[in-house]
Amino acid sequence: MAAQLQQHDWRTILEAGGALGSFNSRDWIRSVEVPSSVVITARDRVVRVKRQMRLFEALPRAEAFRVEAYPEGPDRLRVEFLVTSGYYLYRSRLNFTTPQAGVTFGPPQMRAGEIKEDEFFGKQEVYHESFTVTLPVSRPPGGDLVLPLVVGLQGCADAGLCYPPEKRRMNVNLP
Repeated sequence: MAAQLQQHDWRTILEAGGALGSFNSRDWIRSVEVPSSVVITARDRVVRVKRQMRLFEALPRAEAFRVEAYPEGPDRLRVEFLVTSGYYLYRSRLNFTTPQAGVTFGPPQMRAGEIKEDEFFGKQEVYHESFTVTLPVSRPPGGDLVLPLVVGLQGCADAGLCYPPEKRRMNVNLP
């Protein structure tokens, strides 16, 4: 390692170390809506290899958080969130929209979650277990409707990996 250090400019190394030590993403991390990745480095002295492996082995978010929606009559949806053990969803990051003209949703109804002190977001209500949301639907009168539903969500693994916010799209056949 000493031979490697001799090949580099000390000022550059100290400058990079200072930048890493003062890095803080809390102000902007919520706005990131792109896929993330985990890089495993065998000689990292800050994040040990075992922890890096746990992060790497975390489930893809589509498997960690499954979302299914069903009609409950012509004016109500039931949205089921199936949360895999070892993961959780943020209540504040759940949202429901539709591009369907003339259709709006009332306030979502769901059970209370548990309070968690989050490293990045502060005190948050989260769901470690599966739960159901009832969503009132206001729509023009008429017959059956294939309703496009967009569900926004964000969650994390207890091991420390947080997924970026995402949108799930599905269609629900309302009678």
